[in-house]
Amino acid sequence: MSDKYDLSSIGAIAASAELARARANQEPSQDSYNAAWLHGYADALADAAKQLEPQQQLFDAIIGYMGEHNDSAQLYAALHGDMGLSDGDIRFLGFDLPQCREDSAAGDTMVQAVGQTGRTDGAMGENAAPMSSEEFQGCITELLGEVDPVATKNWLLYADTLDESGTEPKGVFLDEICGELKVIRDSCSLNIARQLYDYGQRFTFAPFELRTAAEHLKSGKAIEEVSRLAVEGDFFTMSERYHKIKKEGSHER
Repeated sequence: MSDKYDLSSIGAIAASAELARARANQEPSQDSYNAAWLHGYADALADAAKQLEPQQQLFDAIIGYMGEHNDSAQLYAALHGDMGLSDGDIRFLGFDLPQCREDSAAGDTMVQAVGQTGRTDGAMGENAAPMSSEEFQGCITELLGEVDPVATKNWLLYADTLDESGTEPKGVFLDEICGELKVIRDSCSLNIARQLYDYGQRFTFAPFELRTAAEHLKSGKAIEEVSRLAVEGDFFTMSERYHKIKKEGSHER
């Protein structure tokens, strides 16, 4: 059941716990099976992250020691030559070494982005302001045309919940939703993209789930079944390629 959540690091586990809890709180009935399962899963993930904290502290200490006792050339040789880390991964660890190529994408394998996300005009970059609720609604109208207003309300509520819990900034989440829906509209169909968005009146998918959900819909599955798979697990079996990308550079929460 862990396939739909990123468990690749302590931070990712903690973020996945917050995601599961946010979803549990969205369930119409807190006495339902889905709510109970999600609350239980969130508790288990939070406990796992807490138990792994000493390992993270040890890892941080080792990385700090390496940085303090090696010059940049020695450190680059160890990280890149001996350990096989990319330049982007080295920067992801916090080392700004002159040996790292400037054109190497940050976190080539550790934090690789799931491509083609972002505002339809490509405005969401390092220096771009976070997407506002009004910009999100304009983006969705541009992408999908007329959509269900209840779904829009729930997507914005979901974004607020993630932001308030510290799981993910609201503007980043909204930008990712627009980016993923654009990819789905262009690669699958407008109808599938709109169907996924409008189903937000009942269930809101995480951004990294949307493309695989679209594949399930394209294969003929009903959206009710797709949402159930997202809650209960076994979600990515029809998209091993996308699952691999998600595991290598997931949507951190």
